Amino acid sequence: IPFAAWFFSGIIAWNFFADVMNASCNVLNEYSFMLKKVEFDVSALPLVKLFSGLLIHLIFLSIVLIVLFFSGIKPSWHWLTGLYYLGALLYLQLGLSWLLSALNVFLRDTSQLISIILQLGFWVTPVIWDVGRIAPRYVWFLKLNPVMYITEGYRHAFLYQDSLFQIKSWWSVYFWTVSTVLFFSGSYVFKKLKPHF
Repeated sequence: IPFAAWFFSGIIAWNFFADVMNASCNVLNEYSFMLKKVEFDVSALPLVKLFSGLLIHLIFLSIVLIVLFFSGIKPSWHWLTGLYYLGALLYLQLGLSWLLSALNVFLRDTSQLISIILQLGFWVTPVIWDVGRIAPRYVWFLKLNPVMYITEGYRHAFLYQDSLFQIKSWWSVYFWTVSTVLFFSGSYVFKKLKPHF
């Protein structure tokens, strides 16, 4: 597999995640003028950042698929499982967006803390390095990072074309459990803090 194809298929997932997390942290402060003057559902504001990031992600994903094709990687039905990983990423991001945007209103250092966590997360997520180079006894620890499920899922769908193996594993159960906890936690915190925005 050409390095460019391998690299781009993983980094687009990470960039989408990181961009949305950074934008979501500040969304309520950015649109504070609307909160004071217009009556509307405030929980939609993180969705604005999520879907604007999604539009950019889909453009980059199309470019990556073209790169894969010209790199000699033939289209396959496995590519469709990329939609599963995209949906999983959106679900993870939505809960985190609600949680972080609400917390940042009251704890202004949240956005700086998230920036630091994302920088560290970039290096512990196999975006520019291959997880196959890590000793198997340590891989389980890396799999605790839910974004690794997405980046590896993109690669398995588009490059290795064995994505169903990952979907059927215990790792999927773990990912969806963590994402669901974050989704409902984010929703609960956002609703509790919303009257004080």
